[in-house]
Amino acid sequence: MTAFTAHPSLKMAIVVDDDINPTDPIAVEYAVEYAVATRCQADRDFIIIANTKGSSLDPSSEQDNLLTTKVGIDATATILKAKERFEIAKIPGEEKIDLSEYL
Repeated sequence: MTAFTAHPSLKMAIVVDDDINPTDPIAVEYAVEYAVATRCQADRDFIIIANTKGSSLDPSSEQDNLLTTKVGIDATATILKAKERFEIAKIPGEEKIDLSEYL
């Protein structure tokens, strides 16, 4: 809720654990999708904020009053299960693979 308050045009916020590197755009794209798929349940970890002020640049909003719906997602691992269960799998030797050899 703090993120939505601090930035009124923000339409979606996803909270992740510190194993997701926010400075690496490729890692974020993959890791956030992974975190949402493996660390949350929509019925308890999604928050929907309907009919709230949004951005004038959002064409999907109700343009007369700039009302939109926002979503927040808690994609953090539960402390009720072993942390190891939520580690992102590593492919042995992946750093040695040159994809240009296959494309």
